[in-house]
Amino acid sequence: MFEIKKRGFSLGFKLSLSITLLIILLMTAVSINTYIRNRNAFLTEAEKRGWLTARTVSAFAADYLRGNRTYLLSNIMDHLERDPFIKQAAVVDVNGNVVVSTNPQLLKAPFSHPLLQSAMSEKKDRMLYKTDYRGHPLAFLFASPIAPRQQEPVGYFWLEADLSYISNYLLALAYQQIFTSLLAIIAGLIISRLIIIRLVQKPVHELLQATDRMAVGDFSGQVSVLHHDELGRLATAFNTMSGHISVLFQSIRDSIKNISQTTLTIMSISDQSENALLQEVNANSRKLLRHTDKLNTICQQFKFNE
Repeated sequence: MFEIKKRGFSLGFKLSLSITLLIILLMTAVSINTYIRNRNAFLTEAEKRGWLTARTVSAFAADYLRGNRTYLLSNIMDHLERDPFIKQAAVVDVNGNVVVSTNPQLLKAPFSHPLLQSAMSEKKDRMLYKTDYRGHPLAFLFASPIAPRQQEPVGYFWLEADLSYISNYLLALAYQQIFTSLLAIIAGLIISRLIIIRLVQKPVHELLQATDRMAVGDFSGQVSVLHHDELGRLATAFNTMSGHISVLFQSIRDSIKNISQTTLTIMSISDQSENALLQEVNANSRKLLRHTDKLNTICQQFKFNE
């Protein structure tokens, strides 16, 4: 039965695929790290901005609420309403009634929210981070007591910060990173492929061809030593081995030639004698000559350096 040789992937392809997978892994890690770092930086900045707005408004609102000068609070709300960062804001008295707000809908009914209720019961700052179903930033909710120093709160400030601009930026950043990663992967694949073909695949292919020739009896081939690395040392070792085999075959052929000549001489001498011992020597010499002819025929099938 004939043996079917299965042809697998080449060494150059495997190395190129490995380098490509490594580039994909590195680019993915860098992209994820950049995304998370930017996301956290934006959220931290948005949180700081939200608390700064809450504390600034609370500092003015304390005097306005105690003096019942709500028209001044309305001016502050007008400025907050023009800020794209602020989705809605409100000043609530200690009973939970909305005094002023950027959203007119909040003035129509008593405003109640678990975060505001928690801040009113504990008289402390409270914050809530909201995301959509995909985990993208949606809003920051802030509830802060409005109180003069070392006194009971006279009201509470409610703020909902819009984080959609962060989600939009992160989405654009993700698309940009995907595009950049694809370009880096393609460029890395092309460059690695060229380097592998030049430094690895070409020497290995030449060495493989010489090995195939040696497998069918051609020991005359030499491999070019292009570099002084491991492949260069392997090519040098292959050339040395091929040279040693050539010398060995040359010695064997010369020995066969000498044996044949000596055998013919012995046969010519023994043919002229009727001595039984010489006749036996003659017969053995003929057998030796036949064996040397066979060995010489075998040697003729191989090619080697003269």
